[in-house]
Amino acid sequence: MNDNLKDNLIRLGVVATIIIILILCLVFHALYVAPNEVTITTKDITNKQIPESFDDLSIAYISDIHYKEFTDKERFNDIIDKIKVANPDVILFGGDLFTNWDLWLDDKPTMDYVKKQLKSLKAPLGKFFVLGDDDLKNSNDQEAIEKFFYKCDFENLTNRTIDIYNKSQDSIQLTGIDNMANGTPDLNAIKENLDTNKFNLMFTHTPDIATKLSSDEFDLLIGGQSNGGQVRLPFVNIMGKKIGANTYKHGTYDKGNSLIYVSDGAGTTRSDARFLTKNEIVIFRLYH
Repeated sequence: MNDNLKDNLIRLGVVATIIIILILCLVFHALYVAPNEVTITTKDITNKQIPESFDDLSIAYISDIHYKEFTDKERFNDIIDKIKVANPDVILFGGDLFTNWDLWLDDKPTMDYVKKQLKSLKAPLGKFFVLGDDDLKNSNDQEAIEKFFYKCDFENLTNRTIDIYNKSQDSIQLTGIDNMANGTPDLNAIKENLDTNKFNLMFTHTPDIATKLSSDEFDLLIGGQSNGGQVRLPFVNIMGKKIGANTYKHGTYDKGNSLIYVSDGAGTTRSDARFLTKNEIVIFRLYH
């Protein structure tokens, strides 16, 4: 073997070793680090229809916790603690607190603990919820689930529009929309109550509802459901399709002059892994 060939083989071996180490590090991070971290994602929203009295007002959106699937007490506590540190003025819950409510609704210690944690969250302008497809797996549980959120001081905003006021007579409109997978979105009722002269913020579990809305019917629409894909690889969809989150899957989208944001979710489901996505709580800051 000549010296040049020997040197080339050594270089190739070094490069291959480095690549293998990098791949192992990425796999380790995806399986053991990223699923245990919760990130605060902050998005600034500037719109002339936002009243000046709402400047720097913060709205937290959280969804897809999937408690007791992979999200354990430690992770759930971290989610709650980070929301408290963010100190939002409004909290929106976009669905899927549990993956399987049937397993836990009659588990008093578990439900008391979750209720205590959710109830401890404070938001001076209100806490609101809509349900996700996992929340509605068993329609017989719906009333009990809605009552549970009520006991946690969350108001059910499913297919409803309300005005939010902050230190003045000016307001923005907040709308909750039922999920597309197994819920009943009532867009006709919602549209009847919209005031397009105001800033309209909509939240839901399934962001593809935006395909059924024109851009002049909302200014910001927030959804979840997809978990951001959890493991994002080029040309490969490991998580498969999610009903209601196939057009809008991850991150920020523009629709005309309107904005759509799809959260990666606060927990993991199906597989406890994250790659190029994150467990996130999204904080929207409003500015005139």
